[in-house]
Amino acid sequence: MTLPIPILLDDWYHLPDHIQITAATSVAVDSTGQTYIGHRGDHPILVFDRDGTFLRSMGNDLIPWREGVVYEPVPGESAVVEFVEADTLPDPDRVLATKGAWRFLHGMHVDSDDCLWVTDVGSHVVHKFSAAGDLLLTLGTPGVCGVAAGQFNQPTDVARNAAGEIFVSDGYINSRVVKFSADGELLHTWGTKGRGPEEFNTPHAITVDDDGVVYVSDRTNFRIQRFDDSGRYLGEWTDLDIHGSGDGEINDLQWGPDGLLYLGNGRGHRMTVLDRKGRSLGSWGGPDLFRVIHGICFDTEGNLYAAEVKGHRVRKFDLG
Repeated sequence: MTLPIPILLDDWYHLPDHIQITAATSVAVDSTGQTYIGHRGDHPILVFDRDGTFLRSMGNDLIPWREGVVYEPVPGESAVVEFVEADTLPDPDRVLATKGAWRFLHGMHVDSDDCLWVTDVGSHVVHKFSAAGDLLLTLGTPGVCGVAAGQFNQPTDVARNAAGEIFVSDGYINSRVVKFSADGELLHTWGTKGRGPEEFNTPHAITVDDDGVVYVSDRTNFRIQRFDDSGRYLGEWTDLDIHGSGDGEINDLQWGPDGLLYLGNGRGHRMTVLDRKGRSLGSWGGPDLFRVIHGICFDTEGNLYAAEVKGHRVRKFDLG
């Protein structure tokens, strides 16, 4: 199969002068073409209409600033985020990559009811909003991390299946998947830190296909694990045509309208495409086109969007 040639659609959104996109972590589009951009600065959720006209911002009163220290990853591990108080000094024996105050919005998902789901790594919660921007549900306890019922520890992404059940990759610390009913009742958890089947080393993104199969980007194990909706292990995909290093980390994965699975290969600055059996069909991109892809999505017209942490932008592509 020959991959389509992507056409970059420049300047597809227009920001007011008082708003600037910082590290763009996520993007989502609903059935009407309303588009959400998530980033780590002020006005963390930006909302645009189908034509890219700015409508409003959300989240300033809900997604707080946190003092975060990010340490360079050791080989075989992801970058580590630690939240510190203003008067706390970082460990001087560790290599400091970045520090500062951010709004740690991480992942986004628009469900079949056009509700927006957002993960907040800094507050350890998942929020659900209506299409009008009203807060409908919060999973987790704001500001409290842990493994007990009602707690996450730096959750990374969220997805929903056709039955309305909710799946959260509780990612950086707990290394597990948490399943909830449609109304937010805890149903099941699975996974722990490790490298074997049903173990994770930073479950960073999660999605569900039309058959209800749950796919988890096991980021620092450089693979995709597959489960049924009760957490039963179905297998893993490792032959992804990406290298087992930081460049091979899969930051996001989304099924396209063409029935193919698209992988946002973060520090590799590429988009990799798999068929339904997990076989790589190739990739495209590079540092001249992308600057650390973190979140991807499709709109109803089949256009592909990529949110870039280092690029401080969201790129849009016509895949023909």
